[in-house]
Amino acid sequence: MINSISIDERNRTTFNEEIVMNPTWTDSLRFLRKLDGDKFTLVFFEASDTDSALVGGGPEYFVVSITMDDNIYTLMNVSRETVKFL
Repeated sequence: MINSISIDERNRTTFNEEIVMNPTWTDSLRFLRKLDGDKFTLVFFEASDTDSALVGGGPEYFVVSITMDDNIYTLMNVSRETVKFL
């Protein structure tokens, strides 16, 4: 279960962060679909104090970093065509 998700929004020198507590699947997809590699570059999923995931990049290339039980796993896709959002 995800406790919270957040997305960064950068506009030149301004930085904003939108946070959703106890997000739904729809909330998660909405944030992930915003990733454009320019204005929106990072989505952070917090599952617990020690378990989390970061999804960065967009719209073509993405990097996923997952932290579980003090281990860090990093995934990368080759192109957006290999990633399907349901």
